[in-house]
Amino acid sequence: MKAIGGFLLVACICALGVASAQEGLLEEAEAHAQAGQFEAMQRAYEMFLSVGPRNVRALNGRATALSWQGRYAEAEQAYGEVLAVDPQNLDALTGLGYSRAWDGDFEGALEVFAAASSIEPSNLDARKGEAYVYLWSGDYAAAESAFMGLANEYPLDAELLTALGQARLEQGFSRSAVSTFSRAMATDPDSYAARMGRIAAFNVPPSFEFGAWLGSTSNAESGLRQLEVAYWPTRDTRVAARYDDSLSLDNPGLSRNGGGAETLFVGGTHRLNDTWVIGGDVGLRQLPDGDQNLFRSEVVWVNPRARVTLGAQVGSHDLGYDDTLTYLGLAVPIGRNWTVEINNYSSETGVNSDDERRTILNAEYRANAGWSLLVGAGGGTVDSTALATEESVKVAHAVAFIPVLGYHRVILTLRREEIAGNSFNIGMVGFTYRLIRN
Repeated sequence: MKAIGGFLLVACICALGVASAQEGLLEEAEAHAQAGQFEAMQRAYEMFLSVGPRNVRALNGRATALSWQGRYAEAEQAYGEVLAVDPQNLDALTGLGYSRAWDGDFEGALEVFAAASSIEPSNLDARKGEAYVYLWSGDYAAAESAFMGLANEYPLDAELLTALGQARLEQGFSRSAVSTFSRAMATDPDSYAARMGRIAAFNVPPSFEFGAWLGSTSNAESGLRQLEVAYWPTRDTRVAARYDDSLSLDNPGLSRNGGGAETLFVGGTHRLNDTWVIGGDVGLRQLPDGDQNLFRSEVVWVNPRARVTLGAQVGSHDLGYDDTLTYLGLAVPIGRNWTVEINNYSSETGVNSDDERRTILNAEYRANAGWSLLVGAGGGTVDSTALATEESVKVAHAVAFIPVLGYHRVILTLRREEIAGNSFNIGMVGFTYRLIRN
């Protein structure tokens, strides 16, 4: 009897040791999941399954790890193993639904979420998953309806409110989207998704925009620099007319001689898709010695990692010479709030054979609250027959964009230029008024 008792004691101790080791593997897997280490998470669950192959928790964890790695076919098979053991496992059903949705199988995802809801009609994960499928598949009206129902039941759930705001934003309902994102931020002030959603809603292309800029230049005149009226016939197309007298006010020599460079432009931009934007305009500039016809074109290529801008302008003067300007910009986002951009400008002026090169480095900080600040500096050279030698160009500037009532903007600009031995400062304030579509 003593031998049997000792054997049972050893067996119990071994069983407790195995159970403790298994529990440790589960805790390790969950720690990897929280750290975003999905391959390590998968390995930990597989080690557990090597001694407990029918454990539902471990089977479900492995399937989730595969799905989070984007290995959707393997994940579907792994979720099938869970459901073979427990056909009504809601965690496996909702996990499978999300996996199918991420793989683009929206119909299959809806089927799985419907199966989960038939088992437990009030299950929040299944109902939320169905709503996300509508959002991700582009059925924004259905997504809005689904998330609205959930948000009414769970009014303090910032995630649901943020998703509802996104569905409204995708439909172009800017005002209601802003209101919804604001509710989400009131519920969870730290919600980055809600803050970014509200900023995006404020920046949705309006139906109409009016802008005016006033400025003052040392050693030159002060006054109206620019007026612009813009209209969006669609969210992707903008047409505009602009009066521009900034060249007059930025050029102390021209101003002192009583000359001007008033210019009228008409043009627009069009977004072809999520990657390409094309634009251009034509203008007429009135110079002291005659008129100049201007033609400008621009192409912008955008992706999440960079933005490239390429543009060119040709000015044909009444006196028979042409001015040309080309520019190239590369902008790279740094983290969530910063963008660094380098710009190169090259111009050739027919009169006096003026050639100028500039390279400018800008850094812009976009605050979560909606305002932004851009600072930049750079320089180059100017070579003209009117100058005895090649002269340097130096420039530094700061521009602040301040939202007013969310939709409108105040723009403050300070700039200093040193060119061909002549230094001057520029201060400018602008305001843009926008009519939101809804």
